[in-house]
Amino acid sequence: MQLFKNLSTQLVILFISIFLFNGNIWGQKAKVEDAFNAYIQSVRDNRYSDFPRQFIKPENHPLLIQLAEKYVTDTMPAVRAAGYYLLRWVGTSSTKTVIRQQVVNLLLEGCKDSGSGNVSLCIDYLTQFYPKDFNNVAQDTMLVLLQRKNYYFDEYVKLCGYVLSERALPYLEKLLQGTVPLTLKEKWAIRLAMARAGDEEQTNYILQKTSQLEPNDEIIYHLLPDLVYTRQRPIFDRIIEWLNDERKLCTSSNPDREEALVCGYRIMEILAPVIKDYPYKQDVTGELLADDYDRALLEIRAWFKKNPNYIIDTSQY
Repeated sequence: MQLFKNLSTQLVILFISIFLFNGNIWGQKAKVEDAFNAYIQSVRDNRYSDFPRQFIKPENHPLLIQLAEKYVTDTMPAVRAAGYYLLRWVGTSSTKTVIRQQVVNLLLEGCKDSGSGNVSLCIDYLTQFYPKDFNNVAQDTMLVLLQRKNYYFDEYVKLCGYVLSERALPYLEKLLQGTVPLTLKEKWAIRLAMARAGDEEQTNYILQKTSQLEPNDEIIYHLLPDLVYTRQRPIFDRIIEWLNDERKLCTSSNPDREEALVCGYRIMEILAPVIKDYPYKQDVTGELLADDYDRALLEIRAWFKKNPNYIIDTSQY
């Protein structure tokens, strides 16, 4: 009899625990949905309150994807943008392959968006993922889109060069041969993408086009990011030559105190995230974590001399 009572008590406790656990789950789900609906409504009302970051945690990721997916087909471009924004946060914060791949496929659908601003957003968001996050379905979709000229086509082909690598080369080559009308900017982007994918001819073309250039503000702010994107050693060797240039061909970024500077200060910042075992790290603004920039530049120049076989990180865009 006592044994029966004990078992009954344990069963009651178990049922209560299950009930409370499920109640907590449903309560959390309701909170997430309420926060999401409030966020979307703020976008519709042009108030743009940010989505509470405390809800973007792993246990909520599947629900957030489900909610965002409902709005990326909305008739209002700003609401679709809000959906893409949430997808990007979920995908980049997740460590689960299935979640990251699911988000990537949804953002690729966003590359077909009728709004140019949303296409630009989705391309930018996709550059924040790793090639392994693009499954076979995603890669096939990318190749299909590569044969259609949509908004920000120059940025899209660079995404393809990064993700698809050699698989993209035949398609990029056809584009370069004139299968569709291209602007000079788009042709340059295709050459960059082909270099990123390992095409030696295009790497040499880029080197030849930049061989007579000297570093200056225009080169550093507009051309250098393209050259870094290629991740090709011959091009990086050229960048390091500019890093070592002692001529004051650039200007400070302070508008109140403009002065001539060597271009190496900006170059050493751009190189920081793409060279393995680099002597200095960056803060969130992109500046080096260095108390003395003059000393940092000297140390980085010396580091490259000591490490001629430096390793370029190709795992990120």
